[in-house]
Amino acid sequence: MVANFRRADGTGAGTVAHDPAEMGLSMDLETLKAHCNVTGNADDAVLTRLLDAAQRQIERMLGYALDDQDELPDGVPADLEHAIYLLAAHYYENREASVIGVNAAPLPLGVTEVIAEHRRYTFGLSNGE
Repeated sequence: MVANFRRADGTGAGTVAHDPAEMGLSMDLETLKAHCNVTGNADDAVLTRLLDAAQRQIERMLGYALDDQDELPDGVPADLEHAIYLLAAHYYENREASVIGVNAAPLPLGVTEVIAEHRRYTFGLSNGE
């Protein structure tokens, strides 16, 4: 199981370690390995790091941390967890800076759509008008 996740603190100036269970996440390394069809333990450290990176990227795109009780009072929904697995698998399959002979895609199909359903949008001027 992934030991912990990181998220930007309230000021965005650092990181705070969190246990996935405390955040309401049921994600773990074995599930990611099954998702990626990976057997053996050779890539465990890489997969753990990519799972952490995917979770942090999803939080940045959402605009809030996954342990934010105001935004997610019922815990992290299954579709957001799945988006994290999709993004981590994408990172795992595309670890090089450039790939030859493949069409580039910004994010795996579905990740952006899932995030859009949970993101808070605001419109208007910054001075409250």
